[in-house]
Amino acid sequence: MADQPKIAVETPDPNQTSQVLAVAGALALEWAAPFAQITVGGDAEFIVQPHVECIGGLFRLDPERKARLLDAGIQATREEANARNIVEAADGSWNLASATDPWSSAGLAMGATSFSASSPAGKRLAEALVITEPDSPDAVDLLEQSQSWALREIEKIVAEMGKQQSRRLLNLLLEAVATAENLADSYSILRARYKRDIEIMSENQ
Repeated sequence: MADQPKIAVETPDPNQTSQVLAVAGALALEWAAPFAQITVGGDAEFIVQPHVECIGGLFRLDPERKARLLDAGIQATREEANARNIVEAADGSWNLASATDPWSSAGLAMGATSFSASSPAGKRLAEALVITEPDSPDAVDLLEQSQSWALREIEKIVAEMGKQQSRRLLNLLLEAVATAENLADSYSILRARYKRDIEIMSENQ
């Protein structure tokens, strides 16, 4: 998509729990704003600070991305024997000697054997980490909270763009609608083409 707005999720706190929140926020914003380029930190037109509500964004990780994050966490702390047993201090920092970036911190949290939380955000993260079924009521609740947070943030950005860059915003939205319509058309064509196969597989389940 041409001329995508760039949104960075940044936290003023350098601690690892805040880093994980930033990753969760970025994942939630990716869902809410497919027309935008979302990053964790870095230069951007729009800066968003994560909130504890966005922790459910972690459930938007697909298996491949999750595997990469888990590996990043392992690589960042390969010299530490106890890195899988995380103890959080009240300020959100963890019992690690190694420096970690947001992505490796997220990988460490998700791969942890234990996570002892102290901060409010850490306690919410700990709740998310023990959820093993992504469609469980607890997971759905956290996911819905992250979606509500992301939509509120995107509404603010869209409102700002509407005031200052209305033509650009219109073009972005028109392109997003066209992309969605093309996907819907492709789905309809594929479903019609493989309708009988789908019915057979459904009958055999």
